[in-house]
Amino acid sequence: MSGAPRKFIEVGAGSGAFQKGGFFIPNAASYTTPSINGWTATILSNTANGAKDGAMATTTSDPDKYMAVNVIGAVGPINVTAGYQTRGNSYSSNVIGASTTLGDLTIAGNFNTHSVDSASTLTFPKAKTSSYLLSAAYKLQESLTLVGGYGANDLSSDQSMTNVGVKLDLSKRTYTYISYVRATGGAQSSLAQRGNYALTGTSNTT
Repeated sequence: MSGAPRKFIEVGAGSGAFQKGGFFIPNAASYTTPSINGWTATILSNTANGAKDGAMATTTSDPDKYMAVNVIGAVGPINVTAGYQTRGNSYSSNVIGASTTLGDLTIAGNFNTHSVDSASTLTFPKAKTSSYLLSAAYKLQESLTLVGGYGANDLSSDQSMTNVGVKLDLSKRTYTYISYVRATGGAQSSLAQRGNYALTGTSNTT
């Protein structure tokens, strides 16, 4: 299953004065519908008012006003997910993804659009960006899996990221892995540099 829409629900609004500690979204509530023919929907939104630095504050026009919707289901053997998120005066995103398993091979992909609000103070090279991701995992043995992925966006004509790796399960809850990541066109291959960008340059991380 593609993970992007679920992250809209779990990760949310990003940094800001209303956010305290990690990816927590204060003054928020979420609801997940009962399963209807295998489909569920989840919506998350924070309240218009809440505590900010020890005092009541209104977030209607605040950059941390946030809402996300996620839908998950299946069409035959294909898992499908779609999501939408918006953060006040900052950005909005849409994503759709699908995955399926064929024997020992699992393949997945998603397409995402990200738009920056005209009133936003965020620094971003384009007002609207599109990107896609394709990934695959092949089980070589019961505990050994070969993984790989390719993603690209339209920030520049050659901005992309490719990774290959091997994952070794040590137990049901523990695993170790090794991977190689190559990023082009200013994309960052290092996890420590995620969220940073440029329009030129190539980086490699193992």
